[in-house]
Amino acid sequence: MQNLTIYAMHGVVDTLDINCLCHRTMHDRTLFANHLAKRPKKYVTINDALNGRGDALTIDDATVAAKEAALLARSHGHEVSLFANPYNVVLQKSYFFHQINMLLDSTTATSIAVSGVSLPSITLSEKVKVKKKIKEQYCRLSMEGERSLLVAELAAQLGVTNVPLPRFLATLSTEDLTYLRKQGVAIENHGWSHADYSRLSDACVKLEVEDGQQWLMANGFGQNYHFAVPFGHPLPTRHQAFPHCTVWFLENHNIPPGPIGKGIWRQETTAKVWNRTQLVL
Repeated sequence: MQNLTIYAMHGVVDTLDINCLCHRTMHDRTLFANHLAKRPKKYVTINDALNGRGDALTIDDATVAAKEAALLARSHGHEVSLFANPYNVVLQKSYFFHQINMLLDSTTATSIAVSGVSLPSITLSEKVKVKKKIKEQYCRLSMEGERSLLVAELAAQLGVTNVPLPRFLATLSTEDLTYLRKQGVAIENHGWSHADYSRLSDACVKLEVEDGQQWLMANGFGQNYHFAVPFGHPLPTRHQAFPHCTVWFLENHNIPPGPIGKGIWRQETTAKVWNRTQLVL
């Protein structure tokens, strides 16, 4: 079996701005298109990649940026998979971390209070640190209503009102995902919601994975058994069995890419664990 890589990305934007938090997980559209056009070998499906037949390309989150990246890949003859969260799609909820990025990009505040501590927020590096603290606070909440309230409170604190998310961060609809499937994009399971699985019980994790898969099946996206864990880091535990998940994908920069074996992950579960590699152009 040849060496292979399963790449992960989040989407494309016009004219990438490295000083914009909303752009930090994105790729420049022109650079990505050039990469697709000039790549010697086409990306293959996830199943083909797992069987050693080439590299695969995956895209996380149901956003316009992800949709446009997927369509670019298909237009150049590449296979591509998009991992979506039905919760965001069904309720048309923006991803909370995109909302936080937009607020931090838009504010003129010089400091932000997080968990009772005032943090400077003038430079990009300061805003990145603030975002990390806010995300940690958000992930400790178990209810979406609480998370929405936190974002609203942050907007009020930063003095940012009536500023919409950029179009490329808008959430896709079921119809958008159906269109992508018809264009040859594989729609895969990113869990019901974009929760922090490291903070959930085994029962809640199982429910998140299964609810995501059942929604995909019910809406005509097939019985896909690949699951990309939100935030890319949490591993399954020995007590978690997933009848609708045969491969649990990570995107963890701290461990080697590829199948996870002894020394990193020693638990037994029904799912194989595979670490994806961030696509770098």
